Amino acid sequence: MRISDVLYRLIGVNRPSCPHESDILAYSENRLSISARSRLESHIAGCEDCREVLVFMGREVEKAAPASAEAVSNQTARVLASIRAYELGPQMPENRRTVGAAPRISFARFATVGLVLCAVLSVGIYFVTSNGSRPDAAMEALRLAVKDKRSTPVRVSGNLEYSAYSVKRGDDRDNTDLQFSRALLKLQSAEAETAPASHRLVLARIYLARGKLEDSKHALEILLQVEAQGVETAESLNDTGVAYFQLQDNNTAIDYFSRSLAKSPGYIEALFNRAVAEQGANRLADARRDWEQFLAQSKDEKWNAEARKRLKTLGDANPN
Repeated sequence: MRISDVLYRLIGVNRPSCPHESDILAYSENRLSISARSRLESHIAGCEDCREVLVFMGREVEKAAPASAEAVSNQTARVLASIRAYELGPQMPENRRTVGAAPRISFARFATVGLVLCAVLSVGIYFVTSNGSRPDAAMEALRLAVKDKRSTPVRVSGNLEYSAYSVKRGDDRDNTDLQFSRALLKLQSAEAETAPASHRLVLARIYLARGKLEDSKHALEILLQVEAQGVETAESLNDTGVAYFQLQDNNTAIDYFSRSLAKSPGYIEALFNRAVAEQGANRLADARRDWEQFLAQSKDEKWNAEARKRLKTLGDANPN
C-alpha cells in the first residue's frame, strides 16, 4: 500500500481508484462477471475502506450483523500481513545473508507502522461512534431514496421533505434501488430484537417508505415488538398506523394515528395520515374535519397543496 493510500485513509476520503458502492453491492449479490469479480477482489484485498463496505453488504452473511471488534481486527491483521509480504519480497536464504549488515527501516515499513496505528484508531472510533451515527446515516440515505417520489400515500415519521406520491406500487419497482439498499445496510444489526429500540424504529421506517407488501409486514412485526417492550412515542404509533394502512386495515390505522395525536396533538404527520385513512374508510365527515385542521396547522405549502386536492375530492358528499 502506498503512502498516498495512508493519507486518503487519514482524511477519511475514498481513493479515486475505489469502485462505486453499486459495484460492491453487485459483487455482494454475485451479479458480476468473472473478470469483474477478479478485478474487484484484487482491489478489496488491499483497500480497508472497500472491505468495510463489503462487511456491511455481507456476501457470506445472510443475516446481517454488525462487524465485531474481532472481525475488524482479523481483517486488519490480514491486510498488514499482505503489505509486509509485498514490501519485503522473497526471503533470502539464511546462508546468503550479509553478515554484519546494519538494520535498515524502509519508508514502506514506516508507513506500515503508521497503518497499524491508523487501524487501531479507526476501530476505536468506529465502535465509539457507530451507535449514534448509523440511524442518522440511514435516514440520510432514506431522504435521498424518497426525494423525487414516495411509494405510499401516507407519511412515515422522520420529518421527510415533500415528494409526490407515485401510484406505482413498490413491488413493481427495481428492487436494486441503491439508496434504499444503503439505508437498510446501515441498520442491519437492528433486525435483532435485542437491538436498541431507536435503531429498530428507523429500520421499520425504511421498510415502510419502500412501500412493498412484504416490507410492510416486516415493519409491522418490528413495530409491535418495540411496542411490546413499552416504547410508545408519537412517531412509533404513527408508523404502526402507516403499516396497518399499507396492509389495508384502515380502521386499525386510524386508531393508531389517533393514539399518536393523543401523545402529541401537534404531530402533523399523524393528522395527515388519519385524514387519508378516514377518506379510504369512507368516513368522509371525519376526513373533511382532519383535512381542514391540517391546513390550519401545516406551514409546508407543498404538503398543503396535496391536502387541498384531497379535500376537494370529497366534494359535497354528505357527512356521516
